Amino acid sequence: MSRERGSGSVLALALLSGFCLLAMLSWQRALQVSLELARAQRHYLQAFHQAESSLAWGLSQHWPARHGECRQHPTAPLRVCLQVSGRGYGWLLRGEGGGTMLAPPLRHYRRVTLHLAVAPAAEDPVAAACPTAPRDPAGVEPPPAPAASLAEGASPDRVRGYFLRARHDGWLDFDPG
Repeated sequence: MSRERGSGSVLALALLSGFCLLAMLSWQRALQVSLELARAQRHYLQAFHQAESSLAWGLSQHWPARHGECRQHPTAPLRVCLQVSGRGYGWLLRGEGGGTMLAPPLRHYRRVTLHLAVAPAAEDPVAAACPTAPRDPAGVEPPPAPAASLAEGASPDRVRGYFLRARHDGWLDFDPG
């Protein structure tokens, strides 16, 4: 009789082990790709919300009416710039978020109007409660010279720059130039 008994079983077991190993390697690769995708989505969402937070913070600041003025939050990674659009969009507030050495920051744009911010008069108790009360209800694009845009009764020494108001139709996720 034959001395090679059971060699078919050993060969079948080796083939089954090889197929299982290939299946486990392909599952591991699929899992690795899924984790990389989840990590990229997390970085994008962080950058997106950081850019939105930058815009919100920038809207709360007083600005000089100068093109290209940028500000960095002192404690948070927020960066925002005020600029005039070259394509006729008016004033734009650019919020940045994310940004690494390998990828540029995610940028969101918001069309804004500038309004004169004036310090309150000492005898006005309502204005004293709100030190940056707006005195110019209409948006100015681009603003006139500060002396020409002063509200009634305001003196140039009480001007605190401009505060921004977001336009309701002004959210942009592309660079308008």
